[in-house]
Amino acid sequence: MTTLYLIRHAEAEGNLYRRIHGQYDSLITDNGYRQIQALEQRFADTPIDAVYSSDLFRTMTTARAIYVPKGLPLQTRADLREMGMGEWEDRTWAGIDRTDHQQMALFSAGSPDFHPPGGETFPEIRRRGTAAILDIAAKHPNQTVAVFSHGTLIRNTLAAFLGYGYTSEEMHKMGHSDNTAVTLLEITDGKVNIVYMNDNSHLSPAISPWPSSTGGRRTTRRPTSTSGLPPSTSPRRPTAPSTKPAGRRPGKPSTAAWTGMTAPASWRRPIRTGRPTPRA
Repeated sequence: MTTLYLIRHAEAEGNLYRRIHGQYDSLITDNGYRQIQALEQRFADTPIDAVYSSDLFRTMTTARAIYVPKGLPLQTRADLREMGMGEWEDRTWAGIDRTDHQQMALFSAGSPDFHPPGGETFPEIRRRGTAAILDIAAKHPNQTVAVFSHGTLIRNTLAAFLGYGYTSEEMHKMGHSDNTAVTLLEITDGKVNIVYMNDNSHLSPAISPWPSSTGGRRTTRRPTSTSGLPPSTSPRRPTAPSTKPAGRRPGKPSTAAWTGMTAPASWRRPIRTGRPTPRA
């Protein structure tokens, strides 16, 4: 059996500024670095044999919470990337809803008919995500692995493991995961048991922006198997209060925007000029 922790990346610019960053290579926010520190504390006493990540900055940086303190190499895989959003990349969600409301509604519903221009579909990322997780598990029998990926890919991969289709009722059960939320999988001969999913218990309310349907902090779901999942609400992702530095357009890296961040200097990305492009 392979024990596999599937972990979403920390809060990134797309989350904070409500921009569409599928494979757009965005940066981690100040709050995101605090989430990474909390994740490191959570796994301090957990033995890990290998660490994998997508090859995007936000996942590779989040993975430092585990592979750096444990002295492990980071193995990156392009098939762990977020859903490719094509021409929608780095546009605002609100803007897309105005210009392409029909496709936006299909995305929100998790419909297999959703297909942004030049991007991926939900069936495509389900196949990609499940194949990546099962391949990693096959490479590490009787070991414990941490895998860092992205919200939409994780949600659809877990739906596939649960045998869910694409109905609104089934996708409603999946809910959404907090940044750095942890899902624990037990994988034996290609069969997946979900021990728990979307656990954000390591995050204090101060660094977890996800509310519950009653206005408090989102309740973590802890199913004990892949069957009989309890119903779950899918709370609307709140728009975080803007901490945009003066003169900085949301979503565009700045040469001086994050000099006050709390991350260790060795964690920070080299200063870039200009604008990053989505990875193919």
